[in-house]
Amino acid sequence: MGLTTRDREPDGDPRGRSSNPAADAVRFCTMKIAVGGKGGSGKTTVAGTLARVLAERGQHVVALDDDSNPNLAVTLGLPHGQAASLPAIPRDWLEEKPDGEGGTRLELKVPAEEFIDRFGQPAGQNLTLLVMGQPSHGGSG
Repeated sequence: MGLTTRDREPDGDPRGRSSNPAADAVRFCTMKIAVGGKGGSGKTTVAGTLARVLAERGQHVVALDDDSNPNLAVTLGLPHGQAASLPAIPRDWLEEKPDGEGGTRLELKVPAEEFIDRFGQPAGQNLTLLVMGQPSHGGSG
């Protein structure tokens, strides 16, 4: 699970600054937060709660569910029926590239904003959900 927050107007200008520079430094930065752990440890609950709280505080949040059994949509408050019908992101929008250490990494083939606009599902005010593709059959994920 991952979250990205942005607190900027569409034209890229930050909203009004306060008299607290330390608070502004956090408020006006982009954060990328990953939630990981063992199965059943509460990753989805933590990621969903964090996404909702940040969105309620005015941050623009993009929540990414890359679990083979995606449930983040329900945790974000979407009804079960709507959550089950969300389109998954096709994996062919990603490409494998060498990471410089003998391994590989996945990169988007298009700019992130275009990707989010195309596949993002509104999940509340300031909150967008992306659901990665699930395995098509056992052993393929």
